[in-house]
Amino acid sequence: TCDIRLCTYIEIKSTDVKEPSLRCKNLLNINKYPFKEGYELKNSNTDTEGHGEVTSRTLMFAIKPNTTYTYSIDITVSNNVGSVELFALLYEDSKATAAIRVNQTSWVPDSTEVARKSLTFTTPDIEGLYCELRVDNNLSTDGNESIVSFANIQLEEGTQATEYEPYCGTSKTIY
Repeated sequence: TCDIRLCTYIEIKSTDVKEPSLRCKNLLNINKYPFKEGYELKNSNTDTEGHGEVTSRTLMFAIKPNTTYTYSIDITVSNNVGSVELFALLYEDSKATAAIRVNQTSWVPDSTEVARKSLTFTTPDIEGLYCELRVDNNLSTDGNESIVSFANIQLEEGTQATEYEPYCGTSKTIY
């Protein structure tokens, strides 16, 4: 307690008190939206004429319209991988009947070292969008099993891929 004659009062305005906020840059809760086919893709197909890719994709999640995102991922490959692709597929509904926009990047690995790869995309100005992220292992160069492993998946707003940060479990959702 304080003797009223000795206490000093400080006026605190409501604008001086800020709500605590924890802002995750990684918007993707990989436990809630996992890659359905796993995090290691094995492929021994050498058929360059057909669809020889082995894919893994996340469960679909709602995403904001008219927003730029960067999807980044750590990729490790065996020395016989033909190419690797990252996709962000956008749908107008959760049924995934037909993608309205497909954003992708592809590269031929030149090393078996871990590489951080990214794909930046902007969603159209359409309410009710859903997104699915995908990784493809495209062909084996020698007919033996080629392997693409991936981890440290991140989806963040903006045009730059930043250093991986785990999803921090805030109530903030992608949309």
